[in-house]
Amino acid sequence: MKELHLISFNYPYPPSYGGIIDVYYKIKALSDLGIKIHLHCFTDQIPEMVDKEIKEITENVFFYQKKKNPLLYLSGTPFAAGIRNSEQLLKNLTKISAPILFEGLQTTAVIKHLESFQQPLYLRYHNNETEYYKGLSLSEKYI
Repeated sequence: MKELHLISFNYPYPPSYGGIIDVYYKIKALSDLGIKIHLHCFTDQIPEMVDKEIKEITENVFFYQKKKNPLLYLSGTPFAAGIRNSEQLLKNLTKISAPILFEGLQTTAVIKHLESFQQPLYLRYHNNETEYYKGLSLSEKYI
């Protein structure tokens, strides 16, 4: 593998908390091995510029704004994944032929549109997310 799409649930710089620390240092390690990283980030606000530390370890960086539609709570797709869905992401993934690494279940909303994608798809769980989200839903008292 010479290049890889990496879909991150957030912008990994600065690496200042849990999962994002993992994402940043994974990108750095893969880059150090000579793998070209095509980084895709979902953010609340798209930054005006890419930090130099990220530019140095990626081939390119794509940003997608998280959706803010409260009706996504009513969707069959988990909310954390529903807000990270983008047609532009699909277009960018198909422009560059490379395997895709999804960083957490919340980045997988587009996976149903990749049935004919010829490259391998990988998922990195950040926790036992199925149990985590199930626990969250069971602890909620209000509809």
